[in-house]
Amino acid sequence: MRQSKKKPEPFITYYDQDAKGYRATNLRFKGIAATKAAKKFTRKNPKKMRQYYIDGIYGNFNWTQLGSLARMYYDNVQDAVDILVRGSTLFKKTPRSTFLVCKIINDEIVKRSRSKRTKADPDYAGPNRVIDDNLEELCKHTPDINYKEIYPSKLSMNKDPRGKGKITKVMRLDRQPIINRFVEKYRRLVKYKKREFEEYLAAKVIR
Repeated sequence: MRQSKKKPEPFITYYDQDAKGYRATNLRFKGIAATKAAKKFTRKNPKKMRQYYIDGIYGNFNWTQLGSLARMYYDNVQDAVDILVRGSTLFKKTPRSTFLVCKIINDEIVKRSRSKRTKADPDYAGPNRVIDDNLEELCKHTPDINYKEIYPSKLSMNKDPRGKGKITKVMRLDRQPIINRFVEKYRRLVKYKKREFEEYLAAKVIR
């Protein structure tokens, strides 16, 4: 009789915290992880299992171990894929720094709109003016923009060329395009994601 060759068994490695070393395990013999009780537990305790897998026996979680983890939560591949695709958009959240920047702008607009100066100077409470006047502070919360590289405003250059309006060698960015970026950032969040921004304010986040 011809003996059929056995297919090589797939193995994965994991970090054993007790043994302080890496081990290999055969995927065909999953042990307790493959039982119905284990699957039921993982579905009821997703946070604990995530910590167990990423910080526990597997050490640094990687792509090769994703399939093993998915099998504990889903009965078939398509269910896992559907959830992965649908869930991908849930984590594309607005960065916290954007909320902070928009809060600074919004607080100043509200403050200025109540000022008597606004009656004489309507642009005083406008987003463009507010951002221009507070650009240095806003840049502190925006890592990819260095305020020292931005040219001063034309008004500052005319009124105080040796102070705030002084031009240095490191300056290379035009001021208005940077201001426009903040205006657009403010518009996208406060105007188009008003509910999300209001929830942030309701949380009483202090800058």
